Amino acid sequence: MNAPIYVAGNFNGWNPGDPSFQVKRTPTGGGTVEIPRGIGHIEFKFTRGDWNSVEVDSCGKDIDNRFLADLDISQLNIRIQQWQDRAKVICDGIELYIRVPEETAFPNEIYLSGEFNNWELADDQYRAVHLGGQNYKITLPSRLAGSAYKINRGTWNTVEVSAKGEDIEERHLNKSGTQRILIQNWKDLCMQTHPYRYLCLVELPANTPEDAEFYMASSINGWNPADGVYRFERMENGTPILRIPIQSENIEFKITRGDDWKTVEVNRDGYEISNRILPFGIKDTIPIRVEGWNDL
Repeated sequence: MNAPIYVAGNFNGWNPGDPSFQVKRTPTGGGTVEIPRGIGHIEFKFTRGDWNSVEVDSCGKDIDNRFLADLDISQLNIRIQQWQDRAKVICDGIELYIRVPEETAFPNEIYLSGEFNNWELADDQYRAVHLGGQNYKITLPSRLAGSAYKINRGTWNTVEVSAKGEDIEERHLNKSGTQRILIQNWKDLCMQTHPYRYLCLVELPANTPEDAEFYMASSINGWNPADGVYRFERMENGTPILRIPIQSENIEFKITRGDDWKTVEVNRDGYEISNRILPFGIKDTIPIRVEGWNDL
């Protein structure tokens, strides 16, 4: 593959994609490039256009700057071992063994997204190798130790979550050579197996009218305070309950009695409250306690 290759050095401000110092490729995969002599000691490295694609050694590790002190040399033969973003051999790296849930569809691609690739999704450089069954493996350079990351199947809707379907904290790469990771659940699987959640108004202010109707105004319905789609029904015991489709993102909401925002819920002292937040998860029923109404 004859991808563009560049020289970055102290003669061009270490510009990794300087067209003035692009290697002229040959059909055999090699190439030539001329660098200036007039600045004395020369330091340089090869890249494919940015510092994520800089050359590395045969173990995938950073190398020292190349240098040329003898300016009488007219030709210098150089062999590039590997590129940082395409290193196939990593010595003394971090090995992650990943076991995915049995319900994971196969074939499926497993990726890491993290600080090391700006949280990019479906990045082939950080795609795990399928070992068979529920097992995957990926080897990473030891220089990435300490980096935050999450495991996913190519989108944020297919990211790993807890066994209860809740978002988990970012993982961090340890310095140890081998790490074993058990994926508890995937976000999209939670949405398939638990398509609905229920809000239940288990406690209402004493001055609530007996014939009152209740609504959810939220980030998923344009904050409409009287949206009939999000009107609570009454259970047999009279408790208001609302079934809502599960969402891949958190939902912000407040409870109203319809009409307009004059009937929105407030705290027990009559002051405005912050938006309620319903985080992603598979908890079936969420109890809600309303302390007061703005108009009563």
